[in-house]
Amino acid sequence: MFFFFFKLSAGTYISAVLASFGLSTYCTFFFSSQEVTQTRGFLELSEQAMQIILQSDCLAIDEVKLIHAIREWAHVGSAVLDRTVHDMAQTVVPQLRLSLLSPRELTSLEEENKKDQMIPVESFAEAWKAHALWKRRGMQSSLCQRRRGTLPRVHHRHLDPQHK
Repeated sequence: MFFFFFKLSAGTYISAVLASFGLSTYCTFFFSSQEVTQTRGFLELSEQAMQIILQSDCLAIDEVKLIHAIREWAHVGSAVLDRTVHDMAQTVVPQLRLSLLSPRELTSLEEENKKDQMIPVESFAEAWKAHALWKRRGMQSSLCQRRRGTLPRVHHRHLDPQHK
């Protein structure tokens, strides 16, 4: 088990706990603000750390802002490591929950994606498929699970029958 911390501002630190048990790695990432994604420490996270963090339902950030933060992280990593943005992001993009976006947000993201091809076409196809099938029961994929910071959207009512 190991801990890592990075500084958000004077006196404010973000911590994560990574623990390995056999072949599985678990991460608890503590932060209550999207400001974390704008720190140097966030931009310097490894691909493995980013994958683990993105698996969390506890992130207090909306998916749209998280996607923009991941795009920034991939651009920085691509410049530092001399890799394409697509290559830098290919292991973390599957953890993005595109189906949580509204159709308008998804369309906008597809347009933005044409610049750097960070998100593969197949990921968009899966998100659109989820939108088309919302009314079907059994949409229990972890990629349809809202995070703590996910803003409510009209189509989320199909994720949870008690959702208002």
